[in-house]
Amino acid sequence: MTLAAERPAAANPAMLVSQWASLSESLAIRWPDLPERHTLSFEEQITERISQVGNQIGDHLGELSHDMFRLRVDARHRRAHLGFGGGDATRFALRVDSDIQFDDLDAHVDMLVDVGYHGHTLKFALPSFQVGPTEYRSSYGVAVKLPLFVRRF
Repeated sequence: MTLAAERPAAANPAMLVSQWASLSESLAIRWPDLPERHTLSFEEQITERISQVGNQIGDHLGELSHDMFRLRVDARHRRAHLGFGGGDATRFALRVDSDIQFDDLDAHVDMLVDVGYHGHTLKFALPSFQVGPTEYRSSYGVAVKLPLFVRRF
């Protein structure tokens, strides 16, 4: 008879279910939803990684070319800055800087050219042009769309 008194009583399953339901209701009141994730989406992670890799390539090319080549990539805004050139303005210098905005298939390019010769410097702002893919009779290529007349108001 002493053995039955030492053993705990078996739990009633209906009582456990009701206790679990009241516990889950109190948790739902205290903490209604899990917090939203504040991490970047997979698409944004890929975009950031493309920017990082492009900028690392630009940094390495800049070091290898003694700062004669520059590349900056902003994949989030679909922009790139490409520049090259060097020299000394007292003898001869040539610098080309371009800002590139990528759209669906085309790239819109704004380009500046600086030429220096014996202390004189000329700066040219070329008209904006577009570069995009083209196809003619199953041959693929690149089309450059250059405006002949530019109207600005």
